[in-house]
Amino acid sequence: MPTRQTWPVGHSQVSYVSRFAENGAGPANVATAVAVDDLSLREVRDAIEAVAARQPLLRASFDGEGLSVDDRPVVVAGEYGPMTVAQAHRSLEQQAGEVRGYGEPLWTARVLEVPGGRRILGFAFHHLIFDGMSGRVFWEQLRDPGAAPAGRSYREFVEWQRERFGDPGPALEFWRRHLDGLAHNQHTPIRFARRLGEPLTGPSDNVKVVLTGRALRRAVALSRSRRLSLFAVGMSALTVVLADASEAGEAVVRIAFHGRPAGFETTIGVFAHDVTVRLPTVRTSLAAAIETTTGVWAGLGGHRFTPYATVRRAAGASETSHRPVVVTLNARRLPDRMTVLGHPAIPVTIPAPVTEEGLHIAFVQRLTSLELSCSFHPTRFAREDVAAFVGELARVMQGD
Repeated sequence: MPTRQTWPVGHSQVSYVSRFAENGAGPANVATAVAVDDLSLREVRDAIEAVAARQPLLRASFDGEGLSVDDRPVVVAGEYGPMTVAQAHRSLEQQAGEVRGYGEPLWTARVLEVPGGRRILGFAFHHLIFDGMSGRVFWEQLRDPGAAPAGRSYREFVEWQRERFGDPGPALEFWRRHLDGLAHNQHTPIRFARRLGEPLTGPSDNVKVVLTGRALRRAVALSRSRRLSLFAVGMSALTVVLADASEAGEAVVRIAFHGRPAGFETTIGVFAHDVTVRLPTVRTSLAAAIETTTGVWAGLGGHRFTPYATVRRAAGASETSHRPVVVTLNARRLPDRMTVLGHPAIPVTIPAPVTEEGLHIAFVQRLTSLELSCSFHPTRFAREDVAAFVGELARVMQGD
C-alpha cells in the first residue's frame, strides 16, 4: 500500500508557495526539452521512473501548507503525436505555461513524436521543487539512471535552513542597514529602455554571445590572474558596462547562485538563492571595478546566504507603477553534451511566456565555452540595443 511523508517547506522555497491555481497565480515552471532518436516510449518511461525513484521531490505534491512525498513515482510521461515540429513546439509552450494546483504532481513529462523517427522529451517542473542546477542533475541522471549516485535528502537541507535562519532579527537589521531605503527590486534606469508605460505582450526574447577559443582563453587568464571566478569578473565587467547604459551612479543587482552544500550535488531541489548587492555604476577601469565589487561582496559576509524572502521583508518592494529594469545575474555550469540512455540529445528551445521586466543575464559555463545570455522583453528593449549591451559586456570581460 502506498505511503506518504509530509515535509516542511524550506526558506529557499517560500517564494513559490503562492504560485498555484488556488492563489490565482500564473505559471512558475522550469521548462526543458531535448530531441532524441531511436528511443522507445517504454525506455523513456522506465528511465523517468528510475530517476523519480531516487529523487523524493519528483514524487511530491503541495497542499498549501507542506509537501506530501509519495514512496513511488507519481508522474507517467504522456505520449503525443505524430505531429509536426511546429505543433510539438506549441505543445511545449503549452506545457511550460501550465499552472499547478494543490495536490497535483509538481511536474509533467511529455513524449512528442515528430517526423524522422525522432521524439522530443518535454518536462515542466514547478519552481517549488526545481531550480536551474536541478536541470543539470536531472539530465545527467537520465544519461544512465542506474548509475546515478543518490544524494543527500533535500529534507536535510530544509532542516539546516530552518535552524540557521530561524531567528530573522539579525538578518533584517543587516539588510535594512545595507540597502538604506532602497527596494530589493530597485529599478535601474537604462537609457535604451522604451515604452515603459505599456503592458508586456507576447513572449520574451534572448540574445547570446558565446566566448570560445582565444576569447575564452583571455577571459580565463584574466580571472586566474586575479584569483577570481569568471562570474566574479563578469559581475565587475557589468558595472563597467552599466556606467554607460545606466542613468544612475548605482545599481541594485540581484545575483542568483546555484551552488550546493557538500553531499547535495546530485539532489534535485531548490538550492539557488538570490543575493541583493549595491554596486556603483561609474566610469572606471575593469581593474578598479574588480577591487570595488570584491570589496562589496566581502562586506556581505555570511549575510550572502540570507533567504531572499527575508531580504524582501527587510527592504520592501518598489512602489513604482512599472519596472523599467531589474538586472539579474545568474551563474550556471552545464555539460558540453547531453545524452539520454546513451543516445545523443539535442536541446530544444522553448519560447518563454511573458516574463517580469528587466535584463536577466546568465553566465552559462561549459568546458570549452562561456555563454553570456540576456533575456528581455521586446516591449521594453530593442533587440539590437540588447545585442550591443551584451557584446560590450563580453569585450570588457576579456580585459579590453
